[in-house]
Amino acid sequence: MNKKTRVILLDEADGEYKKLNQIVGKQLREGKQNTSEMQLLRSIKQNLNS
Repeated sequence: MNKKTRVILLDEADGEYKKLNQIVGKQLREGKQNTSEMQLLRSIKQNLNS
């Protein structure tokens, strides 16, 4: 059962989201796959797009 959620980035959350994007970008350039940061970013992006 999928439950719809809504994510609103407030205050410092937006900055942390941008930092997470940078971290994941660096990990991708280093050839890393499926790190915990990547999983977290994927989950956030899925919720932002629902």
